[in-house]
Amino acid sequence: IPVIVTMSFENNGRTTFGTSPEAAAVTLNAMGADVVGVNCVGDTSVISDIVMRMSKAIGKPIIAQPNAGIPVVMDQSTFYPLKPEDFAKACIELVRTGAGFIGGCCGTNPSHIRELAQMAKHISFPKIKLSIRNAVTNNFDAIYLDPKGPVVIIGEHANPSISKKIQTELISGDFSSVVEKAKQQVEKGALIVDVNVGVPGEAEAPLMRRAVQEIQKSVRACLCIDTSDNVAIEEGLKHFHGRAILNSVDGNPKKLEKLLPIAKKYGSMVIGLTLDEKGVNTTAKERLEIAKKIVEFAKKYGISAQDLIIDGLVLTLSAQQKYALEAINTVRLVKQNLNCLTTLGLSNISHGVPKRAVLNKTFLAMAIAAGLDLPMIDPYRNEIQDIIASSEFITGRDVGGKSYLNLFGKSVKHGKKTPQIASGKLSVLYDSILKGDEVLAEKSTEQLLAKKPSLDIINQAIIPSLTEVGDSFEKGELFLPQLLLSAQAAQTAFSAIKEAMGNELIQDRGSVVLATVEGDIHDIGKNIVKVLLENYGFSVVDLGKDVPAEKIVQTISPDIKLIGLSALMTTTIASMEKTIALLKDKGFCGSIMVGGAVLSESLAQKIDADFYAKDALTGVRIAEKIYS
Repeated sequence: IPVIVTMSFENNGRTTFGTSPEAAAVTLNAMGADVVGVNCVGDTSVISDIVMRMSKAIGKPIIAQPNAGIPVVMDQSTFYPLKPEDFAKACIELVRTGAGFIGGCCGTNPSHIRELAQMAKHISFPKIKLSIRNAVTNNFDAIYLDPKGPVVIIGEHANPSISKKIQTELISGDFSSVVEKAKQQVEKGALIVDVNVGVPGEAEAPLMRRAVQEIQKSVRACLCIDTSDNVAIEEGLKHFHGRAILNSVDGNPKKLEKLLPIAKKYGSMVIGLTLDEKGVNTTAKERLEIAKKIVEFAKKYGISAQDLIIDGLVLTLSAQQKYALEAINTVRLVKQNLNCLTTLGLSNISHGVPKRAVLNKTFLAMAIAAGLDLPMIDPYRNEIQDIIASSEFITGRDVGGKSYLNLFGKSVKHGKKTPQIASGKLSVLYDSILKGDEVLAEKSTEQLLAKKPSLDIINQAIIPSLTEVGDSFEKGELFLPQLLLSAQAAQTAFSAIKEAMGNELIQDRGSVVLATVEGDIHDIGKNIVKVLLENYGFSVVDLGKDVPAEKIVQTISPDIKLIGLSALMTTTIASMEKTIALLKDKGFCGSIMVGGAVLSESLAQKIDADFYAKDALTGVRIAEKIYS
């Protein structure tokens, strides 16, 4: 049975939770959807851009199901302005940007679809060339893996075999060091993080699940699930929000038969080690034959060569010097004979010898010259980025040297200004809220309470950090999941202060009533606003969903200066308008803000609302303005 999957996007070109069209298309396509696309967007320029980006991302025709325009309200009724002919014309234009399947969403009826079908008879759908690019994704973005494009680092340090501290913490159920290692590697340029939780005597599956869940909360990277445990592999792939990499299979038929179906099920890419049941082959030609066997096995499960990353196997220089170059030769042969990407665990070359960093860097440059795509390496040293940029320029992977010149062309780099805050633990608390680290926020707050007044902690760290997070969200630098994590970290800090000092110093910033209007049972957006308001210091009276206007009127009191109304369905806009009218008729002197997917600034004004909250943070800003 063919499966079609569509997603709706905001006007900024991302979903409510920050997923880009490319990330959505790549992930869903890899998981086996026959057709992917976009629905429920009224602005034709927005949906046109999304269709084009999705089509380019996967090289397939996209399904587009726009609304019949942007809804308007007239005489307490909601309607969509595009008539069937205008709607059909707008849809036909989408074909030119990559839509191969077209239909209608909100506001459309059989007349719209009939007109569209009639017009579609007279157009030819463009032929779209299959994309030669491949990609992995996280919740936000697609990371393209181009055999002729930029080298992509896989960070190898979120690993208990490298860090005894991580090993000890994993046994106790503490994942803070794993998360911190992942963050640090991404900050140093890794776009993919290898996640290994193998600890002797511990069940890997629950550890892998928790590690994936904790890392993706605050680290914007793709993950490489590194384990030989079948159950742990599936747990990692299942709980990751995106298209991950399975690390790894080898040429052993039994392993291939067990692991390739899991990779296919979750749409992951696969690292193939060039060894088999007989062990490690010493020559590049022998390793190439194993790589070919992996490719043939993968085809049986519907996994293409493009979805495979072949590991040429780096042997230690100290023990097997005469085979040191065979890994690089394997990379070269794979690039010449197979349509696969390549990886190497580069730090293995220097194990057991002095000046490891020098050997690693030299080996990296040689491997990139041979065609290495994804080095698995420690990214902490600045020279690693320098070597990669230089090697890309020399080998033609950086066309025109744009990335190289961008990295080295300016002697002075101007970073963005950060708020002036005190050093020490205040700065630790500030950073923990920026990163959404609840554990560190609580710990640093408790340490600060022994030395500083509560109000200083709030005013010099908590409030400024929330302000910076809010500013970054409004600029599109952060997205809703990160905003919520930061808010929760701030709430953890507030709670620690309350517990230590009591409530006398934590002033309530004001009370806000929230409700989803009568006839509408959707409350996800309202609940997000509630979480943010509470974490920014406001009390919230949550009336729930499908709330009659009369019940909302009952909350009127001198203490309530702001009421927030939510609606997702166009059919309930009239109910929202009725509620606003009744509130004002019954003497409510405060302000009313409205929000929801079907609302707009003009629509909010038309139904006599005082404020339009385009997103959850705007709702907080409105509350701050009202209670300032």
